Amino acid sequence: MLHRFQKEVLTPAEWARIAAGGQSDGEIALADLQLFLDAVLSGNARLAVSQDAPVTLKRGELIVAVCCEVTLREPRTVTHGVYGGPRIRVSRSLSFNLGAFRAAPHEELRNVDSGSFVLTDKRYIFMGSKRTASANLSMIVGVEPYQDAIAIHRSNKQRMEMFCGLGSEQFSFSIEGRDHAAALNGAVLAYLIEGLVAADAAAALTPAARSPRGARGGGAARAGSTADEIEKLVKLRDSGDLTVAEFAALKAKLISG
Repeated sequence: MLHRFQKEVLTPAEWARIAAGGQSDGEIALADLQLFLDAVLSGNARLAVSQDAPVTLKRGELIVAVCCEVTLREPRTVTHGVYGGPRIRVSRSLSFNLGAFRAAPHEELRNVDSGSFVLTDKRYIFMGSKRTASANLSMIVGVEPYQDAIAIHRSNKQRMEMFCGLGSEQFSFSIEGRDHAAALNGAVLAYLIEGLVAADAAAALTPAARSPRGARGGGAARAGSTADEIEKLVKLRDSGDLTVAEFAALKAKLISG
């Protein structure tokens, strides 16, 4: 059974107890993990990846995480038929329904393939024995973290993708000189993906400001007007490339200059 993760690793009450002192080593490790994940979400930290990527990287593309022995699951519509109405028994071994046959469809998660899940700073890739899938991070409209899985929704695919079997790999991180190891589970991957998507959306706002021609063209040519940039944000939000929270934060940053 899949267990949904809460967004925060620690509750406010646990944070208050840690702040008051006298915390255990486990509580310190959880607090440091939350600080590290917050830094990942803001783009100020990244996992140290030791293994080679099982995919061919594009020019300038950086590997962020690799998870092996992952199972791809997708929802499939399954239809079961039932008869409605009363049932009349004619004899001891014979009976029939007076009602009509009615289909009762519902969705079930079905295993599609097993393989490796690779996350880079540009896209995510699934390499299986029967299926290979790849999608740019800009296509992701939502992620749902679970204890040993992550569900990804993207704009160009009707069905969500569930990647199960996470958590067998570990990663190391350090906070204020304290070294820890934690499982690379669905919650950690969700932080990584959300941080990368936010950074990619912010970098796409003012492409003219990063080009040599834009740098020589004056202030208006470099970034355009604030109204133009806000209009780009609105399109990114409406297309699902930005969440409401990301849209509000980036809009406020543009307005404040």
